[in-house]
Amino acid sequence: MKTKEVLHTFMNENREARVLLTNEGYVTEYYENEKFIGHQVHPGKSESWAEDAGENFVLGLPVTFLKE
Repeated sequence: MKTKEVLHTFMNENREARVLLTNEGYVTEYYENEKFIGHQVHPGKSESWAEDAGENFVLGLPVTFLKE
């Protein structure tokens, strides 16, 4: 991910998700207690798809992501 622009941020309690636009497409980054815990790349998906993933994460719903 070379170029990235934060489009949206979702927060709830100790969880945060950021939706970014990168050279690879939309990406959602996941944080717990202000610590980066992983990300999910959404190739071929829409911005709203990436937003839904971020919102699901902060609401405590199961989300599959790449751990860092």
